[in-house]
Amino acid sequence: FSQWCADSTSEKKRLISKAAENIDKLAADVALADQNIADAVIHIAQLVKGIATNERELQEATAMRETEQADYTKSHQDYDESIDALQRAIVILQQQPRKLSQVSGEALAQVSSLQLVPESAKTSINSFLQQSDSTVELPSVPVANAYEFHSEGIVQLLNKLLDKFKSEIFELENAEKSAVQNFGLNSADLTATNVQLADDRDFQTNRKADNEAEKLEK
Repeated sequence: FSQWCADSTSEKKRLISKAAENIDKLAADVALADQNIADAVIHIAQLVKGIATNERELQEATAMRETEQADYTKSHQDYDESIDALQRAIVILQQQPRKLSQVSGEALAQVSSLQLVPESAKTSINSFLQQSDSTVELPSVPVANAYEFHSEGIVQLLNKLLDKFKSEIFELENAEKSAVQNFGLNSADLTATNVQLADDRDFQTNRKADNEAEKLEK
């Protein structure tokens, strides 16, 4: 009987010790699950914030690009109209070097009305128009020669403006190409980053759910 009691006591101690170990392990598992859940919550919040920041940045960049594109379209149209008007006026003046017809007068007036033409050039053109006969071919040789001299100066002025505008529209087009390329790269980078962030967010969400389920099973 004494031996049985001793064996029974020993078995009880072993069972109690085993139970204590199980309780400790369970507590450790629950604590670990709680820590994993807390970590997942922090990561999810950070990832959601990062996604929102990138989406906002992409929206702002898109709005800016739309504004830039609208400005580019307007500026390019202004340059196209100015270049066309200058080329037309140059051809007409070169075809009629000794007189100012209604057609050439209208061509110069159109150039003078262009927004891109500097005020100094407009003053020269308007002065030339005021000094010249707008309808009648010049009969006097000295007067005709004087007109031809001044018209050559106007043609030179128009050619300078033409070269200037062609150079500026070329720079405008290159700047637009660079802006489009930069926007494309930035958009692609933000989109790719958000795809990765979304994957990480989903992983952390699943991690949180798994640990919550594990706690319920304990």
